[in-house]
Amino acid sequence: MTSRLHDEPERRAKRSRDAFVSALSAIRGQLRRGDYVLGEALNIKNLSQSLRLSPTPIREALARLSGEGLVEERRGAGYFAPQLGVTELAELYEAHQVLVLSVFRDQRALAEPAAGPEKSGATRHRRRLGTAPTYLERVEGLFDAIVRQGGNRPLFESYRRVADRLAPARLAEGLALDDLDDELVQLRHAAEWDLNAAPAKVRMFHKRRLRHVQDIVRSIRSQKHHEYNTNID
Repeated sequence: MTSRLHDEPERRAKRSRDAFVSALSAIRGQLRRGDYVLGEALNIKNLSQSLRLSPTPIREALARLSGEGLVEERRGAGYFAPQLGVTELAELYEAHQVLVLSVFRDQRALAEPAAGPEKSGATRHRRRLGTAPTYLERVEGLFDAIVRQGGNRPLFESYRRVADRLAPARLAEGLALDDLDDELVQLRHAAEWDLNAAPAKVRMFHKRRLRHVQDIVRSIRSQKHHEYNTNID
């Protein structure tokens, strides 16, 4: 009996941690899926009911996401999803490009071996980067691997926050852009084989999206409108 009483605070703490982790994962997933892209209010009571969790872990998860810049806290008004319009999306693409290119500059200075005569200007040793099944997983996996190899943890954390904010756009890029698979193949080849050529590929990747940012935003909102109509039918 004494042992059970002694263990109870530990069990309560574990349940609290588990509830927080569940809330954080669920709300982050909703944000990444594009469930909230119009600056919607994130109502703690509604989230608590839909996720079947008490308000406390919901509130803690929203506070954490606010600290990461994925949610906005407005004093006296609560928590809100960031607006994802043309200006906001363009800024996110630009920030993503800056973070990735900064890693390539470091890697070229530190890690690129001398090229042989048969591959002038290119690395001869392949830097293996993982693959994944869906477009979102492939593009995030590729950039994750690139930035992680830079070895700068705070930089990687900043990059991941931007990547999370960009997830709804990644899901919509396939509706607004063609030849995404070929584009990723070329970028992956440059990142694995040729660090001299890779920055130009990264710039092309982002320049294309900045050129079509209005189409991508339109696709994001079209997806949300379709999902909303599907849910009420």
